[in-house]
Amino acid sequence: MLEGIQTYNVLNKGVCIAMDVNTGAIKAMVTSPGYDLNAPYTLPEADQKMIESLPERDQARAESEALSAMWRNKAVADTYMPGSVFKMCTASMALEEGKSNDDSTFICNGSIVIKDKEIHCHTLAGHGVEDFTLAICNSCNPAFIQIGQLVGMQKFRDYYKGFGFADKTGIDLPGESGSAFWDKDAFAFTDLMVASFGQNFEISPIQQVMAVTTVANGGYLMTPYLVREVQDSSGNTLKTYRAETRRQVVSTETAQTVAAILEDGVSGDG
Repeated sequence: MLEGIQTYNVLNKGVCIAMDVNTGAIKAMVTSPGYDLNAPYTLPEADQKMIESLPERDQARAESEALSAMWRNKAVADTYMPGSVFKMCTASMALEEGKSNDDSTFICNGSIVIKDKEIHCHTLAGHGVEDFTLAICNSCNPAFIQIGQLVGMQKFRDYYKGFGFADKTGIDLPGESGSAFWDKDAFAFTDLMVASFGQNFEISPIQQVMAVTTVANGGYLMTPYLVREVQDSSGNTLKTYRAETRRQVVSTETAQTVAAILEDGVSGDG
């Protein structure tokens, strides 16, 4: 361990995706730990030892399960709760619908109670009075609960779908999973509270990246893709894949405003 650096044991793999925000082209996609493409049936030593320790009748099934887990592409096949990364979507909804702007203010006392449900901020002492920009830069849960309330349950669901979370992305890879969100009749007011800051529903990493690029490129939802073109053995191009714009989710002005605030948040200007 490097001095002063805390490390974490990622038990269920980590994933990194780099996408061209203007085209949807995937520039890099890595799931770690992965496996040697030249030896796809070679399991890690620890897994192999575990399998060999089992009764012989159970070894074949255990090996099959271990291989499936090793080959699984977390970037497209697994789901997770996005957490605070989703806040850029909630902020975009509120701006686009005129429910929040630079003059909006929110109060954070360290927690917020709505209908007997108390949810804490990561800053237990609270952020005090925040404007819209500070609420985003502070990643303040109580503020985003208030922002989500302003958006409302139906509009929140509409934008959840608009940002592409309700459907598979259509990326040219096998095994893509869908998301897990509340059915319309089951979506309660308290669910909106936690959904506003990205909790209690699940999406895939590639879905979240697609939504992030929507904010980054001016509001357009792009279909992600890996293959640029298909060639024959002589180098002749048989098929070319081009950028596909699904729809404009929010206005360019809204997207640029949120992107600028996010930049301020990481540069220390916010």
